[in-house]
Amino acid sequence: MKKILLIIPLVFVCLQLFSQGKIHVIVWADTQGRFGIASSCKETVNYFEYDLLPDLRQYSGMTVEFYPVTGSEFTRGNIINHINSIHTADYDVILFYYDGHGGNKGNNDWPTFAFSGYASGPRTDFLTVYNKLKNKRHRLLLCFANACNKEENNRYENVDNSTNSYHSRRSPKAVRYKELFREYEGNLLMASSRKGQKSYGNTGEISFFGQALRRALHEEVNGTATASWNNIKDNIYTIYIYFLVQYLHE
Repeated sequence: MKKILLIIPLVFVCLQLFSQGKIHVIVWADTQGRFGIASSCKETVNYFEYDLLPDLRQYSGMTVEFYPVTGSEFTRGNIINHINSIHTADYDVILFYYDGHGGNKGNNDWPTFAFSGYASGPRTDFLTVYNKLKNKRHRLLLCFANACNKEENNRYENVDNSTNSYHSRRSPKAVRYKELFREYEGNLLMASSRKGQKSYGNTGEISFFGQALRRALHEEVNGTATASWNNIKDNIYTIYIYFLVQYLHE
């Protein structure tokens, strides 16, 4: 059974609301990617830009900045420079999402981002990116990566089966967004695959991991209980495994 790789030291802070901070949403998506991933990566960008960002701006009570890196700008050099150029403050939230090719060059268990789609091309470790972001001033850091973690085949698998697609636009509860983005501090690092595994998705749709994140967040902000990143983390895992089981048993 495939499992998601993650680190999650988060603390729920009840003493104050960090309304003066900003939310920095950073999306790196290989929208010109080789081997059929481009359309899926474009849908990832659309989700963040047209679904999640409007909700964050409306319900979180915080200023939201969006930093997409796509198309011809999706290069190793541009991405590192992009991180260095973002200015953050102590109460800020950083939400990072990578969607593209990956492998594992053996330095650690986390995926290595492969910007050309080939193992021999320019690459950057997810853990390196996480550490760069962690060194920036912030209150809450959320890092997600949809990428293969398998050196001998660094493409994620596209399949033609739309039955796994899930989307709903019920109006979320503003208080739940405030609980998640104004009352938490800490760091979350989460990837779609462990070392030696591929990542999967439907052609022309958000990857299975991206769909799991979207659905888990949607369910949490529409729930009746206090919103929790630990619940979202567990729900991402459950939904993602469900998608994989459906795919692998076809």
